[in-house]
Amino acid sequence: MPVFGVLFVRNEKVFAVKFQAPTPVCRRYGNFCYWIAVRMVSRPGLYSLIALLFVGGLGVIYAKPRAALPARRSGAGQAAGGGSKRAS
Repeated sequence: MPVFGVLFVRNEKVFAVKFQAPTPVCRRYGNFCYWIAVRMVSRPGLYSLIALLFVGGLGVIYAKPRAALPARRSGAGQAAGGGSKRAS
């Protein structure tokens, strides 16, 4: 048995009845989800088209090539010790 139930809950029936009914916030959230579900089911083709256009738009935005990096300057690699000189 969980320790919480053994130590703190003396009358299980009263505790269960207290949490049986949904709170007003839960009821509002459920009503909101129901409203969205009814709207989505009423016109599935329209919402599928909107979703495809949205995802396609994101693909166009993020598929663009990035700006090219600036060309390396001649002294840039030597400052970090990464020059191409070989030690003999």
